[in-house]
Amino acid sequence: MGRLPDNDIVLSDRRASSSHALVTATIRGLEVVSLGRNPTRVGGKVVQGRAVLQHGDVLEVPGGTFKVHIEKGRGWSDHAWVVEHPDGGRYGLRQLPFRIGGSADDHLMVEGWPPGAVCFDVAQGALAVELEAPATLSGEAQPAGAVEALESGDTVTIDGHAVRVLSSAAGGGEETVLAPQAQLPTRARFQFLPNGGRLEVGFADGSNHTVDLAELRANLVAALLTPPRPYKAGELIPDEVLAPAIWPGQQERGRTDLNLLLHRTRKNLLRAGINPSVVLARAKKGGATCFRLSPGAHVVVE
Repeated sequence: MGRLPDNDIVLSDRRASSSHALVTATIRGLEVVSLGRNPTRVGGKVVQGRAVLQHGDVLEVPGGTFKVHIEKGRGWSDHAWVVEHPDGGRYGLRQLPFRIGGSADDHLMVEGWPPGAVCFDVAQGALAVELEAPATLSGEAQPAGAVEALESGDTVTIDGHAVRVLSSAAGGGEETVLAPQAQLPTRARFQFLPNGGRLEVGFADGSNHTVDLAELRANLVAALLTPPRPYKAGELIPDEVLAPAIWPGQQERGRTDLNLLLHRTRKNLLRAGINPSVVLARAKKGGATCFRLSPGAHVVVE
């Protein structure tokens, strides 16, 4: 914003400079950079160089007063995320989804990794990773196709080369903090469709998400929300109970098939803006799966 006509916001006040202030998205969030001779103020305080803008802040420049409105869309996060390259360099995840691999087409290259090896994305304020190649996540082996939520300090290792994920509070200092856990669903409605199903998930903050699922993924969700007795929705359902509900009459189906189906369903949830690890959880040592719900959550399966 400034007096020149090529500014996005043209200021007519003579006290404004030709280029008076720049509002831009950075790794810390939305920032204003003061460029003019006369002051730029945020909340009545003069900006010294630059300042982070928060929702509801009042930005003042000569000839204009603006209220900052920040909408938290699908890719919002309360933390600024960076990845640490094997060579020690750190790169901000400014553009999401963010791919890392051994190809020049990836956002960040790691020598020795397959092309598009991992993809980072944000859902409900938390960072998640999709693994397109077998990897080790903080010491735990993960197959290709796995989708997992991340915390600050987690490492992804492929073929001996590791990248580390770090976060800091948006607008804060450099200290790393754990990513906030998304709230559990307070409402889940599942409807069978001719070729699959539709899942609607609601949360306490008022947000609602809808995801369409292919047939087997729909069977998985339906079986978790309406498990055979004595199990209830929200509880861990053993593999030997869950598999027959998804693949009736196919006794050969087991843990490997369930893991693959779980990974694919988590990917659908992530694409719909849902933190996949919060909703679909696997027992720590395997052997059981649950659709996590808040106490008293309303569940409907049609």
